[in-house]
Amino acid sequence: MTVKVRAHEERVEWVDATHAVVHVRQSPHDGLANAAVLKTLARTLRVGIGQLRMVRGFRGKSKVIEVD
Repeated sequence: MTVKVRAHEERVEWVDATHAVVHVRQSPHDGLANAAVLKTLARTLRVGIGQLRMVRGFRGKSKVIEVD
């Protein structure tokens, strides 16, 4: 998954079944963008935020998120 920060709206664009581009409004400061990514993805997938776990990519634009 790829993250675009400081977007105009929060949304998820699916590239294929396993890769998405997540647009979030937050800036990458103090983990705010990571939290926004999980929230936006949970809303899109209609799962609880507790069912998502960031496996890799805590500091970069490319992330791996696991869904339980």
